[in-house]
Amino acid sequence: MKEYDQLAEWYPSHRSAQIGIKDISTFAASLPLGSNVLDLGCGDGIPISRFLLEGGFNLYGIDSSPKMIKMFKKNLPGVPVDCSDLLQSSFFDMKFDAVVAYGLMFHFPQDKQESVIVRVSEHLVERGKFLFNSSKEQGETVSEMNGVKVPHWSMSAPQYIQALHKNDLMAISDYEDKQSGTHIYLAQKRTRNLGKNFT
Repeated sequence: MKEYDQLAEWYPSHRSAQIGIKDISTFAASLPLGSNVLDLGCGDGIPISRFLLEGGFNLYGIDSSPKMIKMFKKNLPGVPVDCSDLLQSSFFDMKFDAVVAYGLMFHFPQDKQESVIVRVSEHLVERGKFLFNSSKEQGETVSEMNGVKVPHWSMSAPQYIQALHKNDLMAISDYEDKQSGTHIYLAQKRTRNLGKNFT
């Protein structure tokens, strides 16, 4: 996002070093060590990508901000990272055990958010897990950070759950994240042999 190129130098020192970590920690605890995990909207890699890397996962990142990616490479040298629009990204030509999109979904207009879900589903292994946050109410707002206006969009919780189910992802849970004031959605890729059901 062009807005985060404008905020790249300001942003790291003005956001919580623990934002999202409680939710990501719980999520990570459900994954086998050594899982391939993709951080969508990885930014400069702090704090979420670093937490996952230090947790013993094979980490990959995608972000559309060249300045943020430059900082990511400095913070987490050697970690594979792709500077591209995720709707155009190759996703490293891989399927992942888990995908995290914390602080990402609401930066896409509503008509593009299901496209994000489609891409994630395409690149998850069977039973792979997907965590993202947004609102639970449909709407559009604009926030301002360091004088830069950043638009936010959201579908409603039922719309997100419907979009997940439509794209072979079963919603496992959704709950309020009081730290960020957003709503957490957790889903799992269906298995072919079980169709629409889980055991």
